[in-house]
Amino acid sequence: MTSKFIITGKVFNHDKFVRKSIIINNGKIVDIKDGTYSKSSYRIINLPEKFIICQGFVDAHVHCRDFQESHKETLKTCEEAAFAGGVVAIGDMPNTRPRINNLEVLLRRLELAKKLKIIYKVHVGVPEDLNEIEKMVKLGVKSIKIYPEDWVEYGHRHIMSLLKLARKYNLIIITHCEDLDMIMYSRYIHDFKFHNKIRCRQAEIVATLSMIKLALKYGFKLHITHTSIPDVIDCVNPVRRYIDITIDTTPHYVLLSQDECLDRVNVSGYCKVNPPLRDVKDRVKLLDYLTKGHVDFIVSDHAPHSVEEKCSEYSRCPSGFPGLETTLPLLLTLWKNQILSFRDVLKLYSINPSNFLNVNIDVSINNYAYLTIIDSEKDYVINPEEFKSKAKYSPFINFKVKGRVVATFVKGELVYVHTDYLDLFSTIM
Repeated sequence: MTSKFIITGKVFNHDKFVRKSIIINNGKIVDIKDGTYSKSSYRIINLPEKFIICQGFVDAHVHCRDFQESHKETLKTCEEAAFAGGVVAIGDMPNTRPRINNLEVLLRRLELAKKLKIIYKVHVGVPEDLNEIEKMVKLGVKSIKIYPEDWVEYGHRHIMSLLKLARKYNLIIITHCEDLDMIMYSRYIHDFKFHNKIRCRQAEIVATLSMIKLALKYGFKLHITHTSIPDVIDCVNPVRRYIDITIDTTPHYVLLSQDECLDRVNVSGYCKVNPPLRDVKDRVKLLDYLTKGHVDFIVSDHAPHSVEEKCSEYSRCPSGFPGLETTLPLLLTLWKNQILSFRDVLKLYSINPSNFLNVNIDVSINNYAYLTIIDSEKDYVINPEEFKSKAKYSPFINFKVKGRVVATFVKGELVYVHTDYLDLFSTIM
């Protein structure tokens, strides 16, 4: 691939689209010109008017699996799925097998990640030995993920010690907010149609309030991930002035209720996720809160499993589904349907999560070129068989979307191009 090229197309700038030429040399943006621009010795990519050039997208919550679960996903297939979804940076979750919650496994993970081209960040799990936190921080760790099960496994005292250290080392505590006691004592029949009753919405509210109280007491940075109900936002907004707190949600919580999902798939397990999909009322209100700016950013919660596992009976079916290749098209569809602005899409799935992961992917001179090219007029239906992820299923199967990821650049390298658009990039391939 050539190291010197100019890509010309519409760029979103100050709330409007402006045609610009981005000049790239050895992976870096060396200049940005208004309109069409050419330069000797540079290859030219002149994009049609319907195409948009924007900074790459960032998914702060993915599960890349690998290790003992490479049959579900590997770091490589996770990266390929990310690039196909226009994503140039990811935050990988620690509930792998073995878990990324000690120095030995963390070092193994970081060594594997050296082979990747994507910007890779990892959120570690609750450390078995809290004395290892300082060394983890020196390796670049910025965040620790707490799962509901961690409270049982490690105990209250261990978690409290962790929270104090989080403040000391300026770590973000990412929490999956569901109260495990309320889930364990559910009396509902274990069936997919009762999943959102078994893992009741009150369990999410109680856990959120508990974490907020702890953040107020100990002063650590708190991030509440994949909220499924608007009530969590109602808990968060009043305390934003007192603590450093952020919150995210996912496309599936704002676009699918549990009943809507079960009605559209032929395998009920494809709808099982934690926290569960809620009812239509929650979905609609959560989407409203998203449009009003009450959510800091969007994540996919990309959680691949094998099709065989997802076809299991309720008690054996793992929770989660792939999302790296559907999140941006779904957000673009909300933009095309005038539910979100394009600025909203950029803030929710690029600007704010890039700040959260502390990565610089701005389209500016002297920065590396992390770019996503979008065909803003392409309508199609989601077909999981085309996924780069190993998990070739989705609750959004046959969902109509508007806006396709055409190409993805990482450090000026064309790392993905959709087969329908190969000719456009032939000059640099």
